[in-house]
Amino acid sequence: MRLSVLPVGLSLFLLSGFAHAGTPRAVPPERLDRYWTLANSSLEAEAPMSGRNLTVPGCVTVAYTIDGNGRTRDFVVVKVAPPSDLGPMAVSLVRDMHYAPGPGNAMLDAVRTYLIVPFNVPKLANGQVDPVRQQAIMAPCRLPGFGAAAR
Repeated sequence: MRLSVLPVGLSLFLLSGFAHAGTPRAVPPERLDRYWTLANSSLEAEAPMSGRNLTVPGCVTVAYTIDGNGRTRDFVVVKVAPPSDLGPMAVSLVRDMHYAPGPGNAMLDAVRTYLIVPFNVPKLANGQVDPVRQQAIMAPCRLPGFGAAAR
């Protein structure tokens, strides 16, 4: 049996990390910036070559955890509307996200949140996404009551 001895300061630091290792706090997306802010300047996603309803306007809700290092993990596709094969693409997008601590997260607490990824949103004549249509397309993917205790 091998026994490792750590300096007292490092031991306390490592133990303090375990104090926060419980279940991450559920935080709705509109309150996430208090804990974590997106650090990416761009994102990449893995698009499927074929599948069901790939060109139909819709949305995918991906729930995920942001760990104490600002990395995403524990991805779950919660909703897909209308049914399609775009779930894996949405997960690959969230997997590529990296976060920096927000102003209310000095302890670098992990949080559980979600992202609604819209797909194939119609554009206006000027080429911009139609915000009214985007909201309508994303509405079925909302998670009412998510993180109600965090408010």
